[in-house]
Amino acid sequence: VIKRSRFPRWDEVLELELPEGELGQAVLSVEVWDWDIVGKNDFLGQVEFFLDTLCPGPTRGWFQLLPFPSTTGDHGGQLGALRLAVRLLEDTVLPPQHCQPLIQLLTEPILCPAQPPEGTALAVLEEVTSGESRQDVATKLVQIFLDQGLAVPLLDYLTTHELARTTDPNTLFRSNSLASKSMEHFMKVVGLPYLHKVLQPVVNHIFEEKKYVELDPSKMELSRGRRISFKGSLLETQVQESSLELLKGYLGDIINAIVGSVDSCPLPMRVAFKQLRRRVQEQFPLAQHE
Repeated sequence: VIKRSRFPRWDEVLELELPEGELGQAVLSVEVWDWDIVGKNDFLGQVEFFLDTLCPGPTRGWFQLLPFPSTTGDHGGQLGALRLAVRLLEDTVLPPQHCQPLIQLLTEPILCPAQPPEGTALAVLEEVTSGESRQDVATKLVQIFLDQGLAVPLLDYLTTHELARTTDPNTLFRSNSLASKSMEHFMKVVGLPYLHKVLQPVVNHIFEEKKYVELDPSKMELSRGRRISFKGSLLETQVQESSLELLKGYLGDIINAIVGSVDSCPLPMRVAFKQLRRRVQEQFPLAQHE
């Protein structure tokens, strides 16, 4: 056993006696294993030498560790087979001037809000879009209006119409509507860098600590907890108490990071949610809805 070394040397001499006449068929296989005190040993790889190709005298060199020989032939070619489902999407990208009439048609109800909403391109698009394609339509709409600097007015337009059709505030944005899908994609595009900036340090810290956390007694691995986070023998109550304290600390760090990130929150998101709050208060002004 060689511990804590990237360049182990065993310095062992093994003598193997082969019957005369079998040298041409003999193969020397050298296997490397990682010994584990808990669980099974880990196979690291093997090297095979055909003895009839070896020259007399010592053979020195670096030899690549290879996995076990494949046994797919013994199992009808099914063992370890991977199947990959591939879908190819082809998009035709036109020059901006070809898309300008469509953009003007879509942005017209936003730029001219005095128009009656019935019959506008956005209203018709929302009406004819099926549930399966609603996510794709919302993604394209948000991208178009982001490029035009009109994403926040678009969300305000869609949420206003969504609120007009909603009678119970508890069901707001619970349906698979164009407004909810557009808001969801807007948050992904605009808010993802903000999310990474705020939570990535905390998440990295959690991974670097490598603490063992488990509250469910049926899933506890006491030996793993001992090897990673503790010393000595453990009881389930000890693991639960330690896990609870760790979770409280992690959640506290996450909440503090979110609460203290107001100045880092993207301005378009803050404006969009301010508008949403105002529209909801206008639609449901009673105190019981606060």
